[in-house]
Amino acid sequence: MEITKVGVIGAGAIGAYFLWGMRELPREDICLIAKGERKERLIRNGIIINGERYDYPVKEPQEAGKVDLLLVATKYGALSSILKDAQAVVDFFAKTTCKCTFKPDIITEMWYKYAINISRNLPQAVLGVGVGAYDDSEHVEFISHRLWDEVDTVARAKGITISPYGFAHSPRKNAHLSTLQDLMAGRHTEIDMFAGAMVRMGRELGIPVPYCEYTFHAIKALEEKNDGKFNYQELKL
Repeated sequence: MEITKVGVIGAGAIGAYFLWGMRELPREDICLIAKGERKERLIRNGIIINGERYDYPVKEPQEAGKVDLLLVATKYGALSSILKDAQAVVDFFAKTTCKCTFKPDIITEMWYKYAINISRNLPQAVLGVGVGAYDDSEHVEFISHRLWDEVDTVARAKGITISPYGFAHSPRKNAHLSTLQDLMAGRHTEIDMFAGAMVRMGRELGIPVPYCEYTFHAIKALEEKNDGKFNYQELKL
């Protein structure tokens, strides 16, 4: 099996990473799949990655035809399928600058990524600070570590062992991860999938997750703030 035609659904951070990694491949072999206003915007504006514009063919699902590889990079979605020939995917990405690693235990890998999102994505969103705060503040690092511990405890209760807590120092201290980006843009976040799911699993298993529970409500309150719920008018006496 050889992969030549690629379709990409979703052009956010993950989708943009794949598109950037495939930038040296023929553009006619890669297409963005979108419809309606999003399709028109992608045609009009292209994709801006690291300050540079990239233009790819944009097709509606029925126009895309047969593709050898479909990359689904949308938020808060899941694709339940089995790749019969995972090595073909690895071989394809070997021709690009995207890093691709075959993981025999994807469930453990997903929980590890989940722990990263809970412990690194969420605290900075509540505080409104860059990722450098994890290196520069023992208090921010403490919160991050406690959130990781709660994910680890729930994972172990499900028979899953994730890697120990620990991160390399970030070279971009002012970087904003996705949840803070959403809040700064006035958008609703993926907090239900992150801390919300932890709260639900903790209750089902009888495991307290107080840091996740607080973080869930804190970000929900920030969403309400963005929605204008607290735009109180001063009373004139």
